[in-house]
Amino acid sequence: MNCREARELAAAAAFGDLDDALRDEFDAHLRECDDCRRALEESRQVLQAISGSGAACTPPDLAARTTAAGRRRLKLARRRRRLAYAHALAAAAALVLVATWIGVTRSPREEPCGCWRYVAGDPGNSRHSDYALQGTPDQVLWERRVQGMAGAYKPLAWKRLIIVGAHPRRKTHRGGGRLLAFDSVTGELRWQRDFASGDFYKAKSFPDRCILDGVLYVTDGHSCRAVELASGRQIRRIEPPAEAGSWGYLTGREGRLYGLSRNGRTAFCVDAAGGRTLWSRATGGRPFVAALAGGRLYLSDGNGALLALEAASGNRLWRGEGSPRGKASVHACKGHVLVINGNDEVAAFSTATGARRWKRRIEGAFASGAALGEGVAYLLAGTAAVALSDGRLIWNRGEDANGLCSAPTLTGNRILAAAGREAGSLNVFAATGRVEASFGGAARRACDGAIVAGGRVYAVGGGTLRALRCTEPG
Repeated sequence: MNCREARELAAAAAFGDLDDALRDEFDAHLRECDDCRRALEESRQVLQAISGSGAACTPPDLAARTTAAGRRRLKLARRRRRLAYAHALAAAAALVLVATWIGVTRSPREEPCGCWRYVAGDPGNSRHSDYALQGTPDQVLWERRVQGMAGAYKPLAWKRLIIVGAHPRRKTHRGGGRLLAFDSVTGELRWQRDFASGDFYKAKSFPDRCILDGVLYVTDGHSCRAVELASGRQIRRIEPPAEAGSWGYLTGREGRLYGLSRNGRTAFCVDAAGGRTLWSRATGGRPFVAALAGGRLYLSDGNGALLALEAASGNRLWRGEGSPRGKASVHACKGHVLVINGNDEVAAFSTATGARRWKRRIEGAFASGAALGEGVAYLLAGTAAVALSDGRLIWNRGEDANGLCSAPTLTGNRILAAAGREAGSLNVFAATGRVEASFGGAARRACDGAIVAGGRVYAVGGGTLRALRCTEPG
């Protein structure tokens, strides 16, 4: 069951109107999805409001309008769920009509499921998607050529768009770049945007773009450009604080953008809508890739220290010693901070105190990225699992590793690893390390890895963006 189906059934579940089989599917989905649990709770709250309003408050034509709405939507439902959808859609129509009539309103939100709004999955670089992938990739639905090298693509997903970067048509000494937005279902090019100058090709998986409230923010090395996702039109340009002088790393959350100067010596936060600087501070080092999680910004300063800054103010909360020195990427998720440097030194820290838990060298760790789950770090393109508590190797599928250049993707409790015996194959691992499926030729040199959106997998590499269908087992 996907999120769209679960939400259509939320009203029926609130009425207690699901049969046993659907109820089991619905409950299984809720265990994996916080957003759908909230949707169910909202349906229950509206029902309580209706029941407390009294029969006299009900519009006289509500039943007829509800029945008509249910019949129109019923024609689109799958045959095996016809009766359940009839209940769900009629109930949903009733809730909308009555909620509108009694003045119950909801603020608009972006679709929480099926989107991939950050380069590394979330602001904490965890490479994790809350969307639990149903089935396994087994067929290329469409593919499109993308001009440039791996590392320039950086796929993102928003509603029905897949957005990737590319080289400009004509590259000059001024640099430049290109954004391409494809229809996620058909592969049709919806819009393209060219930039005549600026550094749009940075390190592989370097977070320099994110999506907030229907706007794509991308840095050109000097400033941040805001692009309207619906049209591809640039709507504003946001300058970094004067003391930063440039803008390299970028992430964002709740209307705020966080950045590092290109030399890493200044960290800052600006208002996404107006560009006003909210705070700026010297880092005391040269951080490379930071992580934003739990209201904190984590930086490895390159001199052996890990810093935790309060995201709202920029104030330092703690300083942890023993971080791998030099160029390092930081990953954060649920009480754990993982730091990996260019010499493949890996260290884990506590988010509460900054105390280092362990440090070890894992060859290939920096180039192949990381995904963080519940107490586990998936390394080496997803072919190895390490305990975040003590650095213990849980499992290693090294025989399935070939060309470890892409970060793994964690989707629910399964790992997508763009590495395998055949270069460019896409493996699906269970949390135990067992290979569930392997799809060859998913994306040659898939150095930007794979993302999950709307029940499909999108893999980028070797100059090609591919959309992969997933088939449910059985």
